[in-house]
Amino acid sequence: MRFFRYGCKRINVLLPVYLAITMSPLLFLSIESAKSLISGSIGDLSGLVLSYRRLILLGESIVLALSVSLAGMVFGTMGGLFLWKYEKGVLKYLRWLVMLFILIPPYIHAQSWILAIDRLNPLVTAIGLPAMDFNGYIPSWLVQLMSFLPISTGLALAGLKTVDPDTVDASILDTSLGKAFIRIVLPQAASHIFAGGSLLFILSLSDYSIPSLFRVNVFSLDIFAEYSSSGDFTGPFLLSVPYLAVTFLLLSAIYPHLAKLEWNGSSGKRAGMSLVFRKDTPVIVSIVMFLGMGVLLVQIFVPIINLIIETGSLKTFMTVVAQSRNEIYNSLSVSFFAALICMPISIAAASGIASNGMGKLKWLFVSLPLVMPASLMGIGAAAAWNRPVLSALYGSAAIVVVVAAARFAPFSAVIMYSGIKSIEPALTDVTRIYGKSLLDSWVRARLPLMLPSLLASFFIVFALTAGELGATLIVSPPGKSTLTLKIYNYLHYGATDVVSSLCLFVTILLLLSGTLAAAALSFSSKLRNL
Repeated sequence: MRFFRYGCKRINVLLPVYLAITMSPLLFLSIESAKSLISGSIGDLSGLVLSYRRLILLGESIVLALSVSLAGMVFGTMGGLFLWKYEKGVLKYLRWLVMLFILIPPYIHAQSWILAIDRLNPLVTAIGLPAMDFNGYIPSWLVQLMSFLPISTGLALAGLKTVDPDTVDASILDTSLGKAFIRIVLPQAASHIFAGGSLLFILSLSDYSIPSLFRVNVFSLDIFAEYSSSGDFTGPFLLSVPYLAVTFLLLSAIYPHLAKLEWNGSSGKRAGMSLVFRKDTPVIVSIVMFLGMGVLLVQIFVPIINLIIETGSLKTFMTVVAQSRNEIYNSLSVSFFAALICMPISIAAASGIASNGMGKLKWLFVSLPLVMPASLMGIGAAAAWNRPVLSALYGSAAIVVVVAAARFAPFSAVIMYSGIKSIEPALTDVTRIYGKSLLDSWVRARLPLMLPSLLASFFIVFALTAGELGATLIVSPPGKSTLTLKIYNYLHYGATDVVSSLCLFVTILLLLSGTLAAAALSFSSKLRNL
């Protein structure tokens, strides 16, 4: 691409910064573990990697993640069908609401469902049934599914929008609409659906916040517990090797599917259901579609309604928010600076991906931090940055900023890659020829064209950082607690009105940030179609 050949080298001076931030946790964990293995100070490895209990725990965690993934693909496709059907009218805004709920942290969904079951139990006992014990694997599965469902729904919708209506037209000459849906529509959307299910598997396997609230031990929680009990870096890293192997192999397997993803192209083949099924929608598709709508409505309104009811009044909400102003300030500061750091380094990473050669290898290298569970990222950050020469960094809120940037810079890089790919090289060739300098070219052409993607990247990283828990729990210095840490601690000690008020505040903050990101992406899409 001419866009990247011109000035790409100067932008990529920031690529080492991207790699230093995102890869240093894994690199230093590997170095510390190698030192311990060489010196023989690690002791018996069988208790860490090959113990029967931990292998069983890894198997149970994989089963839980697989069940969340499969259910997410099914319900995500059902919900995607509904959103695909209603692309116009009032119901089209439901799509944006579903997408915004991607940003809501899992612990908010957990708190909402706990409140919902507490309200249902009196009704259950009133009809003579035993009260529901909302602990164990089934509640963990349900809340993880509700938490991650918008991701699989969004990817399924993106896949459905790539369906070629002409192919469906040709197929219904020889078969029914229902069979055409199964034989033509679903296979064309399969790459997106599979990618969504794979992401849900990785997210579920790495999450320990929801299982811990429902008294379920999972492998990622065992990694955190190992570090908490020993304070040693080597044990948790060696313990996580099977986990990293599983997630890395999965990331490698889904790369061909991710490479096929199309988002905002201008192809005339993109169509809503009304164009694909020009006749009546098949009955089976209608049933599945409205079931999907029901699941989406539950996923959206259970958190909102229960948090509002439990908060009680505006006065209670404002009082709790005022009492948490220090945590709110810390959260906003960390989120702002993490998002700010991710903007330039993600441009460098995206430019590297877009340049010619070694596409799969570069994708895997840039996205490798995504396979690390949050707890391991926090432990790795401690191994990398907790040094006397860096005491000013590690002893301040800056370390939380660095860890958040390490976790979420790959998301920013993917967004920037999409934005860079959409820029027409001819637009930048003009400034290359007539521009006074490279700086003039960037100021007059490239940055304005990339601005929507930059803004979307900023607000998404901001929102993800505001809800980050697993890594922050490990590296947060004393006196610098974030709002997420306060909520997580209160979840274990009751005070539901305080927790609900804080969760509601976080929800409002993240939905606002997500709305701004969606507006930037929408503007970017309009620019592409000019």
